[in-house]
Amino acid sequence: MTANHSQVDLRALLAVGVGEVLETMFFTEAEPVDAFPPSQGEIQPSIAVVMHFRGMPSGQFWLWLGADTAAALGAGFLGLDPDEVSAGEREEITAELANMICGAVVSRFESEAAIELSAPVVVARDIDFDRIPMPRDPALVQRYQLQEGRMAVAFDFQQDEDR
Repeated sequence: MTANHSQVDLRALLAVGVGEVLETMFFTEAEPVDAFPPSQGEIQPSIAVVMHFRGMPSGQFWLWLGADTAAALGAGFLGLDPDEVSAGEREEITAELANMICGAVVSRFESEAAIELSAPVVVARDIDFDRIPMPRDPALVQRYQLQEGRMAVAFDFQQDEDR
């Protein structure tokens, strides 16, 4: 991906990266959606993770996963029943999913420069999915409906002068 990354190119790279990670590691699929249905007043707790990448380009990757979705994905990944997945394991699986998706996408950027990834950091937990924190002005936000629940991701690129 060039410095003039386009939203169309990023969306295509994201579709491939998300598809590969979820199908290969979690044996599930994700359907892109424009919006989630309203929660009808029912709180749907989620976990938010952010990680930074440095290279050409540099920026942040955000991932939000419903807590029940994290438990279901974690169960398959860890070989447990969903109710056996602890809160800590939900956060770990969310962080690992962010790491895998971010790596799968940024490794496809058309860049000769090496890209360095930070460790994923949980920035919010047990927050209502409809009130998740967002990057200031993201280049792309994509929501997904999984069989197991909801997921959303975002890329926020730094301008050259921000590096």
